[in-house]
Amino acid sequence: MQLTALSLSFAAVAVQGAAVMTTRDAPLKGYNVFVPQWEFEVTPGEKIVINGTIEEARNQLA
Repeated sequence: MQLTALSLSFAAVAVQGAAVMTTRDAPLKGYNVFVPQWEFEVTPGEKIVINGTIEEARNQLA
């Protein structure tokens, strides 16, 4: 999905982050693994959810 710089700026204002548990095993016993989940409003009323770090999310939007 290609977005213009203006759309990306608008989406960045609407972003919300949340931690999401995964089913992967944690590297250390007693710890959990989570993957951040980001919600972007790419156009008014249209939202998408991207999993990963903010850097990964930004790369998926570009």
